[in-house]
Amino acid sequence: SLWRVSPPEGVEIESGRDAFDAAAIAPGERGVVGGAFPPFLRALKRMGQDHLVLETDPAKLKADELPRFRPPEQALETVAEADVLLITGTTLLNDTLEPLLAAARPGARTVMVGPSAGLWPFPYFRRRVALLGGIRVTAPEAFLAVLAEGGSGYHFLGRSAEKVVLRPASVG
Repeated sequence: SLWRVSPPEGVEIESGRDAFDAAAIAPGERGVVGGAFPPFLRALKRMGQDHLVLETDPAKLKADELPRFRPPEQALETVAEADVLLITGTTLLNDTLEPLLAAARPGARTVMVGPSAGLWPFPYFRRRVALLGGIRVTAPEAFLAVLAEGGSGYHFLGRSAEKVVLRPASVG
C-alpha cells in the first residue's frame, strides 16, 4: 500500500524479475551463497558457475553440493572471495547480515533475497546491497489461501504474487 500511495524516490522496481537473473553473474565470477537456497544453487550448477555455499547444516545440501560447503567458522574468509554474494533475509534473524556485508570485498555485488528481507530497500542500499529481491502480493485473499494450505512460491508465483527486484536508481 505504501508503495502505491507514495513510491520511494531513488529506487528502480523491476516487476516479474528474478533476483538471480538480475544479478547477471558473468562467467568466471565466483558466487557465494549464504544458506542452502535451492533456486540459486540449481541455477549456479546449471550455469557451471564457480560458487561456494555458507551453511550451518551440511545435511541441507545435496551430495554434489557438499564439496562447495563452507561452515559458519569460515564465513568471513569465504565472503571475501565472492564476486557476487547471494544472501537471504535469514541473515537478519540470525544476526549475521552486518558481519557478512563488512567482509565483502570492494566491488563485490551483494544480492539479498527472500520474504524475510522485506521490501524497504534504503537500509540495505546504505550497506552496499546492490539488489533486493522479493515478492509483491497481487491477490491477497488467494495468496493467504495458498499459505493456509501449506503452499509455497511454486503455488502462488504468477497467480497471486510476482517476483520483484529493487535496485538503486541510475543517476542519469
